[in-house]
Amino acid sequence: MRKNKVGLVLGGGGAKGFAHIGVLKFLEEKNIHVDCVSGTSIGAIIGALHCLGYKASQIEDIVKKTDFRFLFDLGAPRNGLIKGEKIESFLRKLFEGKEFSDLEKPLYVIACDIKNSQKVIFNKGDLAKAVRASISIPGIFRPVVTKNRILVDGGVLDNLPIKVLRDKKVRKIIAVNLEAEKINKEAYETAPVEISEKNLPNIMATLLKTYVLITSTPLEYEMKDTKNTIIISPKLESIKIQNFNKAEEAIKIGYTAARGKSAQIKKLGRKR
Repeated sequence: MRKNKVGLVLGGGGAKGFAHIGVLKFLEEKNIHVDCVSGTSIGAIIGALHCLGYKASQIEDIVKKTDFRFLFDLGAPRNGLIKGEKIESFLRKLFEGKEFSDLEKPLYVIACDIKNSQKVIFNKGDLAKAVRASISIPGIFRPVVTKNRILVDGGVLDNLPIKVLRDKKVRKIIAVNLEAEKINKEAYETAPVEISEKNLPNIMATLLKTYVLITSTPLEYEMKDTKNTIIISPKLESIKIQNFNKAEEAIKIGYTAARGKSAQIKKLGRKR
């Protein structure tokens, strides 16, 4: 890969990830060429489609035509509320059964192995299976189990995989951060604090909120704009990770956020 290669990092965040499409749309309009991509969770899905050669408009069309409700096959809560078989089948069809070796540019998909307490980076083999592992939010989706690993959502360990590209000697990076949950200062309380059960969230809401807090852990150095790294943080407060019906709104927010970094992106990017 060339010295002046540009890497794109697409973070996790459920339905907020539709903002990635807006960022891609802006980059295409400005003729900014991306040489490689790393992605976690929804970022892995959008990243895979981009690396397969899909234009932003084509990805947007897919998203708008998909009723995501029918991809969530509920199962017994023992292993995860959602089996994940339907979404894996959907991904396999969407990716046309292709593998990493069929991609137009390198892609690094992030998952978390809870058996070995290890970040796993996929860049070879079955594309659909790797992405299926990357999106498996603990407690929501059943993990992907292999002979030696139990794989869940990569956001548990690396929700914005900038380091992956830096380790590959990618010096110019555009990273799209979806999770900006404000972590409030610690509070001292007198125990016990009783609460009415009617105010308790359901198990899905509890798991999703916990996931958001985990993936919002400050990235400190990685989250700072530098000479060769641009962080795009779309203002997605109005969209929750389960709001798959807000694709159009998220895409517009992503485009606006990318446009706000236009000057830096032009300096960073290599035109076609």
